[in-house]
Amino acid sequence: MEMDAVCRLGHNFFEQIERLHRMICMQKMFLKLSPAEMMMLIQVEHCLEENPKGQGVKPSQLTAGGMLSKPAVSKMLGNLEEKGYLMRTASKRDRRVVYVNLTKLGTERLKEEREYRDNKIKNIINCMGREQMKLLSELMEEFLACAKKELTK
Repeated sequence: MEMDAVCRLGHNFFEQIERLHRMICMQKMFLKLSPAEMMMLIQVEHCLEENPKGQGVKPSQLTAGGMLSKPAVSKMLGNLEEKGYLMRTASKRDRRVVYVNLTKLGTERLKEEREYRDNKIKNIINCMGREQMKLLSELMEEFLACAKKELTK
């Protein structure tokens, strides 16, 4: 394939990704949480499920394997706490240690957002067809593996 054709193919693909991103961003008008906030609440919930007898989640557990900086996590936790979705409490043993927990409102909002998004994705899959969606998912995994290999050189 000619280099110009390869470049056009790449540009078209990234343009499609950008259009999808814009559509997802438009959903913020209908939802109460941004995708990043949703992912943070899911991460908090996941950590709480892994350690149900604990006092909560330490913010350091929420850095997603180093993908998020501590200041970014701290800022997002502050925003979510301000909205009433999370509660931060200091450890009784060491006041320097802070734990994060979902509030009742946070749990309810997470459930509502999941139901809304699950409904949308079911409709998209029904429109596209399961086999086509499965193929797209497999191709995206292959693309991500190639991209990771190329971008970590």
